[in-house]
Amino acid sequence: MPFGNIPAALVIVAGCVLAVILYFAGSKIRTHLEGSEKGISRVIISALGIPAVIAILTITIFLALRYIADLPELAHQVMESTYAQVLYIILGSLIIAFFVRNFLDLYGKKIANLTDSDFDDKLVHFLQSVYGYVIGIGAFFMILSVLKIDITPLLATGGLVGIVVGLAAQDTFGNFFSGAMIAADQPFREGDRIEIQGVIGDVVSVGPRSTRIKTLDSQLVTVPNKILTENMLTNFALPDITLKVRISVGTGYDSDINLVKNILKTVAQKGIASGFVLSTPAPEVYFLEFGESALMFQLLIWTGMYDKTFEVRDYLNTEIYTAFKAAGIEIPYPQMDLHLKSSPVHI
Repeated sequence: MPFGNIPAALVIVAGCVLAVILYFAGSKIRTHLEGSEKGISRVIISALGIPAVIAILTITIFLALRYIADLPELAHQVMESTYAQVLYIILGSLIIAFFVRNFLDLYGKKIANLTDSDFDDKLVHFLQSVYGYVIGIGAFFMILSVLKIDITPLLATGGLVGIVVGLAAQDTFGNFFSGAMIAADQPFREGDRIEIQGVIGDVVSVGPRSTRIKTLDSQLVTVPNKILTENMLTNFALPDITLKVRISVGTGYDSDINLVKNILKTVAQKGIASGFVLSTPAPEVYFLEFGESALMFQLLIWTGMYDKTFEVRDYLNTEIYTAFKAAGIEIPYPQMDLHLKSSPVHI
């Protein structure tokens, strides 16, 4: 190694050691402040931690380059002040991004819970989704300004290209905007069971471009956010987790109507005792119509297991069948009577 490069090596070693010390010191301070009342201090330490390490390593490289002999001309250009300003902008953007993220994570929900309105919760969720894009775009335009790059000619000459690209990517941009709308409006949350265009399942994750749903068959379906905002969507978990379940059943025309109603009410009470049925609102039984082959009744119950409707229906149907069989009540099936008329045969 040339003698002139030894100081550069020492600078790199010293910078790496300082960066490691700073990283572990910051982690220890964050752990000490965890759960304390000094929340804003933890936000600042977290925001400065990683960017500060990056800044030290970058400064170390800049200083080491000054001691390297026969440094190429390109390296000297990199070390000019203009590029240093670009670096400052990048580091500043990282610090702001880390600060905003930690601040929203630590104080966002606390501030939103101070009011009864859910608008604050939606606003916090929206800010958590878009702050990175806003800071990134702002840093990009600041870098262009520092480099003295005028984007006006680019916009003028690239207008046609922009239109073509815009038309080709309109669905992609539409999905991103729809993702921002979902973040702001929150028609559903992760874990909610929803139905969209015939697909029923639980929301696994909500991304900026698409939403993933786990169907009742344990299949993962990726739905573009634009479809979720442009079509009618059913959320079984909102405004609460209660769900009305209708059990329709037919009995023979010779059945005792009052007896059938009492049996259905008794089944509903067993459902309440088992935990499948809620006592409030109370279960209801209706004699709806005279069917072609049966008298049609309907049992209406409410359940708090919106994600277990199959189990609820299975329990109630089994109990109804057992009770009807014990009481001698017939559950008819569609049938057709054929009447044949005989006529003399002429030869």
